[in-house]
Amino acid sequence: MKRSLIYSTAIASILMLVLVTACGGGGKTYDGPLGKEATIAGKHITEIKSMNEKMKSLVTSADNIKDAIELQKKLNEYLETADKELRDFAKQNPDGKTIPFEQKGAKDVYEIITVKFVGYNISSGKDDVQSHFQAKVKVLKPGVPDGINVDFVDAAGNILLKEKFYLGIGISEKPEPNKEITMYCNSNKFSKILNLSKLEVQ
Repeated sequence: MKRSLIYSTAIASILMLVLVTACGGGGKTYDGPLGKEATIAGKHITEIKSMNEKMKSLVTSADNIKDAIELQKKLNEYLETADKELRDFAKQNPDGKTIPFEQKGAKDVYEIITVKFVGYNISSGKDDVQSHFQAKVKVLKPGVPDGINVDFVDAAGNILLKEKFYLGIGISEKPEPNKEITMYCNSNKFSKILNLSKLEVQ
């Protein structure tokens, strides 16, 4: 009976290990509004940077050309797989994921209604993830700038990254008062906002 219990416990432990591994266990997890997205992206960023560092060490010698070519092939395959996983995961929230924000300035000119994370991807040749955010903005009076500064902030209030929300491509006329517009922020530095808590819109 005792031996059977030990055997059952061992089997259960192995199954648990398999489940944790299959779900991406062992990597760092993140809290905050982008917790799950950051956990997945962080895993890929770490792996890609590791492969790129190894690539740099190989290309310093002509003797390693064959290994470098093979590693580049693996890196390209990994980038393709990682990019698909990121895009597929983002599709689980087709309307975007709402991000907490605080509007600091220009409250008489425009009002930030919502800010959403709408997706991310990995570009070939990059060792970081590109992220995409949208802000729904209500124009209160003329004077909305083409670009609005935004700080990505962690829970302690530290600024992780500075970016801008821009008007969409092809918009040449200044938005009219009482009109709602969409502004866009695309950043190539997702690794810097893994611990994001909120956005501070200036």
